[in-house]
Amino acid sequence: GKTATTKIVLNYLAMLSKVAAAQTLTSPGSTKSISDESTAGHVSIEKRVLDSNPILESFGNARTIRNDNSSRFGKYIDIRFTKTGKLAGANIETYLLEKVRLIHPGSKERNYHVFYQFLSDVTRNERRDFFLDEYELNDFKMLSQTGEFGRRDGVSDRESHREMLNAMIEIGFKPETTQALMRLVVAVLFAGNMTFTAYDDDSCSLDESHPAVAVAALLGVSFEDLASALTYRTINTVHESIEKSLNYHQAEKAREALIKAIYGGAFDYIVKQVNNSIHASSEGGSAATSPNPNQRGAVSMNDGASIGVLDIFGFETFQHNNFEQLCINYTNEALQQQFNKYVFKLEQLEYEKEGILWKYISFPDNQDVLDLIDRRHVGMLAILDEQCIVPQSTDEKFTRYLYSKCDQHIRFSASSAQRVDYKFTIEHYAGGVEYSTDHWLEKNKDQLPAKSSALLRNSNFKLLNKIQKYVRSEERAGSDNARGSMSMNNGRRSIRGSVATKSVGAQFSEQLKTLRTRIDVTTPHYIRCLKPNDELIPDHFEPKNIVEQLRCGGVLEAVRVSRA
Repeated sequence: GKTATTKIVLNYLAMLSKVAAAQTLTSPGSTKSISDESTAGHVSIEKRVLDSNPILESFGNARTIRNDNSSRFGKYIDIRFTKTGKLAGANIETYLLEKVRLIHPGSKERNYHVFYQFLSDVTRNERRDFFLDEYELNDFKMLSQTGEFGRRDGVSDRESHREMLNAMIEIGFKPETTQALMRLVVAVLFAGNMTFTAYDDDSCSLDESHPAVAVAALLGVSFEDLASALTYRTINTVHESIEKSLNYHQAEKAREALIKAIYGGAFDYIVKQVNNSIHASSEGGSAATSPNPNQRGAVSMNDGASIGVLDIFGFETFQHNNFEQLCINYTNEALQQQFNKYVFKLEQLEYEKEGILWKYISFPDNQDVLDLIDRRHVGMLAILDEQCIVPQSTDEKFTRYLYSKCDQHIRFSASSAQRVDYKFTIEHYAGGVEYSTDHWLEKNKDQLPAKSSALLRNSNFKLLNKIQKYVRSEERAGSDNARGSMSMNNGRRSIRGSVATKSVGAQFSEQLKTLRTRIDVTTPHYIRCLKPNDELIPDHFEPKNIVEQLRCGGVLEAVRVSRA
């Protein structure tokens, strides 16, 4: 699939870079010897780029129904080369990690690989230090709820864990940093086992169980502070701060938000550390540079040449589709339009320019779908952002507002039965997909409650302090006194005295537009990955499935243009 193909491409580029380096070193006038490239403790830039794969796959890939090593995030790898063809540096930008998988992995699927890998190779000292005792895979709710623990592709979790640890050493992770990340992994697992006791409809308490005590210790906070963060919320008024107790359901949501914030922050921290290692060239030459420090993944195009490798989620439609699937399919709509533009429009214009006799081939233009989703002020994402700042808004109110605004759009439909369940259908280029609006407001905000944010900020665990800046929270670092009015500006939720935080939809839309701009200034090459069957077995080819994938990807029309 896409992930395996990306690794093949990276290996090929790394091999070409080594060949170019060898030719440079042996060329007349070179003052550097080949032995200089293998000095003690030195790891080549090519090796570091390749070593990023097992690290990111461990934390960002999972077994799904269709794939045992499915990337649950998108990534764009910008690889820079010197004028002699030597790899000079690289930069990785990630898109939309599927954090909901931490809480609700799909049936017959697995959570992220790192959980299974660590527990398959955990040492006696780690069991002692991380309060694991005799805990195994099936003792953790986050892993046992799907009923699947292994992989069907024959890959060993233990070997994968060791490969990840070795890659971290090569990349430059300090041993204490690696252990700190494993400590966070265990804290997240135990957090999934924490339970609450409800007193009435308005209050509850965190049970002082082994998982809860372990979470507090692993996060470097007291049990009392952890309990307070999960069972109370702080309401800031003009003159004072008021604490309000949470009910059982709200406390569960606070626990889930803490899990997603810690894991998501750790993932972004890992990406940043990887980029620090592969960003600058230690062999000399022109490394990738970021002209704007606030724009993650921005790369200078001034020196040398670059090749971008995009490994991003494919079109998705399941029995239950939510906000994540909308963002994924929005991405595919945008990239499909790019594909149409490049293959169809440019090819046909070239035929006309050269006076070649041919019959015009029409192709579907999906701009109307993109307008439905991301058009300024009136698109679905704009409507969602607007509802996120409306006081007392709910998913149900948002859905009713969505019906009133989008009902007349040709690509949008909602039957009477769907309206009862707050669902709707979008007719995508690859077919109709039914979406449910459960938890859309919460997912679009994706903010850690202020008390939980303060809990992490006041921890004595150094790694938590470092990942704090990657955590989306109601009150960002330095905003303890943030209070007062909220405002909305271009999808940006801002709190006076705090760092403005964009909604997930607005941030993702901006990333996607930047990605499309990058593609526009390159010569794209497309690799289509086709799934021969749904049973994941060899030597079994289902023609109907293949034809459907070719049609959804616009490949059949591309062939018609080329044959015209």
